[in-house]
Amino acid sequence: MKIKCALLVCGLALATVLGGCGDSSSTSLGQEITANDSADDASKEKEDTDATDSADVTTQALRAYYEILSAAPAIEGEHAELDDAAFGYEDNLAMFGKHLDWFYVYDINKDGVPELIASSVINFRWAPVYVYTYADGQAVLLQDPIQPISYGTFDQCAIANGAYMTFFCDNNHVHSLWAGAVMGDQMEEDNAYTLEGTSLVPATCDIEGHDSCTHFSENADRNTAENISYMAQ
Repeated sequence: MKIKCALLVCGLALATVLGGCGDSSSTSLGQEITANDSADDASKEKEDTDATDSADVTTQALRAYYEILSAAPAIEGEHAELDDAAFGYEDNLAMFGKHLDWFYVYDINKDGVPELIASSVINFRWAPVYVYTYADGQAVLLQDPIQPISYGTFDQCAIANGAYMTFFCDNNHVHSLWAGAVMGDQMEEDNAYTLEGTSLVPATCDIEGHDSCTHFSENADRNTAENISYMAQ
C-alpha cells in the first residue's frame, strides 16, 4: 500500500513537472513569435512611412518645378535671331522674355528628391543651364561655385569656340563639359560637382569618357504645357 502511494505521488509530481515545462516552452515560443511579428510590423510601417514621405516630397518638388516651367514656356516658331552668335542675353530677354526651352527631371545625388535641369536658348552657341533642387518647401536655383552667374547655374556660352554638354555620371556627379580646339589641339574642360543640400561642390571624378553617362540633351523634353502637365497632378 505504501509502495502504491509512493508511486502515485511520484507520478503526479512527474506529470506536474512535465506539464509545467510544456507550459513554459509554449509561452516562451508564443512570446517570441509575437515579438517577431511586432518587429516585422514596425519595420513594414516604417518602410511604408518612408515611401509615403518620399512620394510626398517628389509630388511637392514637381509642383514647384511646374510653377517655374509654366511661367517660362519655350519659345515657339523659328527666329533668325537665334542663329546669330552676336545675339546676346539682354537682346534675347528683351525680345522673348524669360523662357526655359528644354527640361529634364533627374535625381542627381540619388537622395529621393528629384532635381529640375533646364536650359534656355540665347543663340545657337549659347544655352545657359539652370539646376534646381527642392528644399524647405521651395525650389532652389543652384549656383556654380567655379564660374558663378547671376541668372542661372552654368553659363555654357561657346560663342568663341567649341561646345558644351551637361551630363550625370554613375558617381552621382553633374558635369558641365566644354570641348573644342585650342591652337589646333582638341581639348576638354570637364567640371564635375556633387550636390550637397542646396550647394554644388566641385568634385574630382574618375570617369573615363561620357558615352555611358546620362546626358541632358538626350533626355530633355520641350517645355510645353502638354509635356509638363503631369507635374501639376
